[in-house]
Amino acid sequence: MIVAANKLDLLPPSAHAQRLEHWVWRESRALYAHPRNIKGIHLVSSATGLGMAALLESLRAQSLGYAARD
Repeated sequence: MIVAANKLDLLPPSAHAQRLEHWVWRESRALYAHPRNIKGIHLVSSATGLGMAALLESLRAQSLGYAARD
């Protein structure tokens, strides 16, 4: 599972990306997934495009990994 947390552009400049990623990871783990199944956490803004390139690359790499196993 790759988690994308949107609306990064709405956060104040004082928000710490590393702390936010850790919080998203904890919440995802608590609600949805075993930690081993979380392959990535991406903070993104679909409005500005911030973080989207890294998210798309992560998704591409994940999909290629699955294709190689088939």
